[in-house]
Amino acid sequence: MVEYKEFLVNPTPQKLATGEWTIRVEILKNKGASLASTYYLAGNKYKTREEAKKNCINFGKQIIDRKYPKLSLP
Repeated sequence: MVEYKEFLVNPTPQKLATGEWTIRVEILKNKGASLASTYYLAGNKYKTREEAKKNCINFGKQIIDRKYPKLSLP
């Protein structure tokens, strides 16, 4: 898990039936007494889990930086 701005980015890549990995990332935010979280998926495919994990973190940071304005944050 990586702290970025006021959020936590939790990379959770998923292994596909083909053996490749895809992006799945959880973004969390402290909401006082509770933690709010949202999962995001992307169709990109990677050969290794580590490569997918690195790209999950980058994707999460881009979401937080509002590079995808249609995606809402927790």
